[in-house]
Amino acid sequence: MINHKLRFFLIVLGILLLPSSLLAQSVFPDREAAFKQIDLPHSKQLATQLQLSLADKPAARSIEILQAFTSRQDQSITATEYALWQLATSARQQAGDSLDPEVLSYLINYSSLSRVEHPENPNYSLPLFNIRATATGALALRERQQDLEVAQGMAQQPNAFLTHYLLVKPLSQAALRQAAIDLPAATIEQLLALGMQQLNKADNSKQNLLALIDLNSELAFESGNINSLATIIATEESLRLPYLITRISTKLPAQQSKDLLYQASKLSPQIAAIAINELARFAATDTAVYHSLITWLGDPQLGSAAALALSTTKQPQLKSELLELSTTQQKTTSMNAQLALDLLAESTQAVQP
Repeated sequence: MINHKLRFFLIVLGILLLPSSLLAQSVFPDREAAFKQIDLPHSKQLATQLQLSLADKPAARSIEILQAFTSRQDQSITATEYALWQLATSARQQAGDSLDPEVLSYLINYSSLSRVEHPENPNYSLPLFNIRATATGALALRERQQDLEVAQGMAQQPNAFLTHYLLVKPLSQAALRQAAIDLPAATIEQLLALGMQQLNKADNSKQNLLALIDLNSELAFESGNINSLATIIATEESLRLPYLITRISTKLPAQQSKDLLYQASKLSPQIAAIAINELARFAATDTAVYHSLITWLGDPQLGSAAALALSTTKQPQLKSELLELSTTQQKTTSMNAQLALDLLAESTQAVQP
């Protein structure tokens, strides 16, 4: 039995040994010009015939069929690649289930010869039919489904689930996170506890750190675990916190949201600015939040964020208070108060008919 590495070598070799007539590129000025020269009914017929010829065939035989198909000299390279692209598209629509992974690998490694000029640089060209990208998507969807099925078999094994989650690709991780929040409440708590333990380890790779933040935050929101969310915010992970912070005020009760947002407001100016903007949701009904926003106008790093937040706040005394602050001797406060007034005026004009 041919091993996978040898088979892959044979696949690539088969592509490299295509007849020279098929290796010549056809470069069209644009897609419209290309399709004017394509016999679409004939190309569709070829695509259908190819898919039927591959039905229920083992991988090795399928690759032989594909190699013979791409070597045919009685059809144009454009028609050939249209059929390959349709094959990959059909596989993607079925989450990759219709083709063996080795066949998808053949399509991924196929070098497209029907091309169109790059719209910004005529010295470069792009595939007319992006067979590689389409087949790559089909293979990723297939792997995601397989990874999800494995994870579903670990529903009562939180340790195994977490280990599996950290080993799979990001697309599969997203599917596993969705599956995780559908687990029983007790299992969610166990999985979250394990995830938080792993998060606190110093030897996490960057990739694992981000994956753990994604999983743990989903589980924490689902279970209402405020302590875990506070710990996640304390990581100050700039690639994940902006999204997490924007979800806090819509996923949690008001007081818990405010507590977490105040915590985030003490982090880097970029993260704090997002937290201040989210706190503005509560300023109309919570005078403590409103006065915090007013105070932040005097902060050299956060004053502009506070001005923007205040411009969305519906407090009856806001305009008069901003007018007074705009004349203060404290330069940063005065400047940001004026900015808030300008933004407030713009927003008021925008809603007028």
